[in-house]
Amino acid sequence: MKGASIIKLTYLRLMSNNIQSDLGAIFLGDLAAAIFYGITCVQTFTYYQVFGRDHLALKLAVFFLWMLDTLQLAIITYNAYNFAVLGWGDTTALDLPIWTFWAQMIVTTISDFIIRFIYGSRIWRLSNKHLGLTAAITVSTLFVVGITFTLAIKSLIIGTNEYLDLNPYVLYLCLGSSAIADAIIASSLCVLLFRNRTHIRRTNSLLNTLMLYTICTGMLTGLYTIVLIVYAALPLRAVFAALFSLFGKI
Repeated sequence: MKGASIIKLTYLRLMSNNIQSDLGAIFLGDLAAAIFYGITCVQTFTYYQVFGRDHLALKLAVFFLWMLDTLQLAIITYNAYNFAVLGWGDTTALDLPIWTFWAQMIVTTISDFIIRFIYGSRIWRLSNKHLGLTAAITVSTLFVVGITFTLAIKSLIIGTNEYLDLNPYVLYLCLGSSAIADAIIASSLCVLLFRNRTHIRRTNSLLNTLMLYTICTGMLTGLYTIVLIVYAALPLRAVFAALFSLFGKI
């Protein structure tokens, strides 16, 4: 009896440590998402103050992206509340999928699709309507949307992680295709901006700044996607959920 009690106590301590680690990851992910959301709000306000003469469609797209970012933060916060408050004391709560995680994935995909569409339209104009380049961006972007919606909808229909457990390659394919789409956009913009260099120093300085910005943002999202793939392959679902909550923000 005494040995059984020691084993039970040790098991409960291990479970407590696991829960603390998982809740800590979720809390930090929610906190980081809130910080990124604050930056987005400042960027949105600055955009409307500085670029008031932009086309109405672009202004509406920026506003819609800000709304999606707001919705995403609300979903992330609810996830943290669900695990930390509603599921408090339930050692299996962190293993149960909830619809908000898949809703977050769908919102992130829609946001990324709009952003890639804006970049794609700029590449379309800069490349003098190059069909091959535009087709590559379109196909890669639509593939990301299709595979993500397939993963989310099938998982929601089944109601468990069974589909994801049996088909983990679908998640890797989803994240990998997203990285490829971003790489195509970043590399295309860099090449097109480099070709538009002139003999005017001020213009070249501006183009160099734009190329540096494109490379940095493209590398950031690409490297972060690789990190997500690594954590998706490990049995650390809470950590992966926390990291994924920042994917749309970045």
